[in-house]
Amino acid sequence: MNCGPDRMELHRNWIRWHLAGIFRALSGLMGGFVFGWLVRQPFTFNRKMALWVVCLVFVAGCALSAAGPSSASSPTGEVGVSSSSRGTPLVAGPAPASSVTSLSTDPTAARTFLSAKDYGALGNGYTNDTAALNASRDAALKAGVALYVPSGYYQVSAPLDWRKEGLEAFGDGQGSTVIQQLATNAPVVLLGEQHQHIHDLSFQYKKQAAVTDTRSVGIELYKSSFSRFERLTVYWANKGIAVYQNDYNSRTDAGGGNFVFSDTFADIEVLGYRTTGIDFTPYIRGNTGSVLSNIYVRNGPMGVAEDATGYGVVFSNTDEMVINQLNIEASNFTDHDALLIHGASVVINGLHLEGDTLSAWDASAVQAYDGGSTTINGMSFVGNNVAANANNKSIVKVGKGARVTIVGLRLKRNTIMSATYGLMHSLDQTGSFAATDVQTDQFTALKLGDTGQIPVGKRINETVYAYKSSADKNVLSGTSAPTSGTWAIGDTVVNSVPSAGGSMGWVCVKAGTPGTWQTYGAIAGPSS
Repeated sequence: MNCGPDRMELHRNWIRWHLAGIFRALSGLMGGFVFGWLVRQPFTFNRKMALWVVCLVFVAGCALSAAGPSSASSPTGEVGVSSSSRGTPLVAGPAPASSVTSLSTDPTAARTFLSAKDYGALGNGYTNDTAALNASRDAALKAGVALYVPSGYYQVSAPLDWRKEGLEAFGDGQGSTVIQQLATNAPVVLLGEQHQHIHDLSFQYKKQAAVTDTRSVGIELYKSSFSRFERLTVYWANKGIAVYQNDYNSRTDAGGGNFVFSDTFADIEVLGYRTTGIDFTPYIRGNTGSVLSNIYVRNGPMGVAEDATGYGVVFSNTDEMVINQLNIEASNFTDHDALLIHGASVVINGLHLEGDTLSAWDASAVQAYDGGSTTINGMSFVGNNVAANANNKSIVKVGKGARVTIVGLRLKRNTIMSATYGLMHSLDQTGSFAATDVQTDQFTALKLGDTGQIPVGKRINETVYAYKSSADKNVLSGTSAPTSGTWAIGDTVVNSVPSAGGSMGWVCVKAGTPGTWQTYGAIAGPSS
């Protein structure tokens, strides 16, 4: 409730107005009674004094009446607006000024909002509310207040264009305020520009989008920066949340393109997607400095992995991205990996994959490629299915120099049907992989995907497979010199099964693929 100075002034006026009326009535009754009594008495000094008292009481009543509100001011005027400050209403258009309401729970804050229902939105699940939602958006921006969309199902027949700087739009919570797109192959909402705050809403389609409906994107992002997106749910889209893959301003210079920059995403759900749950692939430019927290991506109900023809989640051209708890569940990845990372610096604090099926030819839980560093602090791969129809299956896949480090990896209750399945394999024998604090009931011995993965696979728990020497040379262990991969002069393989009369290992004496290798460090045979 607003209890500011205007409301208090209204209450004081109301009290004065009614007290003045009561006093006038009482003074009139008393004056008439006393005057009637006096005129029947002899004219004495006491009679004169009594007449003076009656006159004084009458004058006092008139003075109090004058102190009350003027006849032009009603005691039931607009709430929160004093009679001295009335003028042009705060909100222009069909809605009354009283539709602008206090929003913040902070009593010192001055934030306000207007309701979409004051502009004709019904939210009854069958009326087209597109025009009303657009009108309320324009009114909120003009008034400089937030747009409130009350609980209900709001149907739209075209994308809601909320690419407005500073726009705040909110509902009554995920699943309570739902905006449903009726059109096929069209986004539900377009977001972008700076300093937005979109929260407590759901966006959905009437049924799961088709694979060919590539524009059926629940939330489509354009040049988004310094904004907050919180407590949002997307249902049945082709892509749940995605950066639009076209140039916003039809420019091809370095200033064009779409991206996500220094944004915050928190408590986000993407359910029943067809292709990709979240696709942060920028157009031309890169994604930088955003933080994502408590992100949940699920394709089917728990226990039923629905087909997904794309990646579960994509972070591409990404630098300085931090993800605090990412869940990818109940998806059958028929063509790609569960998580694709293409970035210079990505940190994931908590990655959980459960109830997924990796059925693509080379599907992995995580793929990192094209340079960059990915650090995963805490990863669970639990209750998933790995099909037997492919080679190169692994938990992590690296390529083009990408580096992946996992601290804390739990592998439990998975169905592994591929005999060659391991923790890691490399697409091109470049990059690096290391995992410590690995807990598993899946393998009798932790292993890399195949013997050709060294020196990419650096370490699993306390077993060090390869490392770089102070001279920047590869040092690894094995039973023979490499027969594949590209090596430099001075790279060394330490013999893991030395024997009398053998050698301590092999050293590359001529760079190449695989280069020329010679034994070193002859081991003496048995003494005679």
